[in-house]
Amino acid sequence: MCTIKKEVETLQKLVFTLLMLAKVRNYDTKTGFEPLEIDSITLDILGEYMPIAKSKSIDLHVENLDATAFFGDKELIRILIANLLDNAIKYTPKGKQVTLNLQSQCLSISDEGEGIPKEKHELIFNKFYQFNKTNHHGTNSFGLGLALAKKIANIHNIKILLQNNKGVGATFSVYF
Repeated sequence: MCTIKKEVETLQKLVFTLLMLAKVRNYDTKTGFEPLEIDSITLDILGEYMPIAKSKSIDLHVENLDATAFFGDKELIRILIANLLDNAIKYTPKGKQVTLNLQSQCLSISDEGEGIPKEKHELIFNKFYQFNKTNHHGTNSFGLGLALAKKIANIHNIKILLQNNKGVGATFSVYF
């Protein structure tokens, strides 16, 4: 029974992501934008992901959560931030840390996973691309989250940058 429930949840997540990709394909930037508080949105998302991180014995650490105003589509910005945080937790080994830092109009999410080879940095934003499927068995990943995040960033005229951390892991930075 638990396996069926997990499979249904995985399929629901896939359908939702595909629907969002379809929505952003023809998104009209003149509608749906409003003043946003990125710090409040991020705090809400952190509350949703704390139990997930805790269940994996991952320390979800917040360095800064500065007040950050931005003009955009709230639903899409939530999805962008949630996708990045979800990936960081998903690919961080048990007992390690995910660090979030919102400062000077930049949201950075760092993990302590295996990192992403430099030659794969641009490819990971392509639909259905996963750079190392063998090490991520059981993560319920379809390779759509970062493609969706990149499309949302493009709609909002913001940048997402990826860099490997010294030693271990990767950091995704969103510049608002």
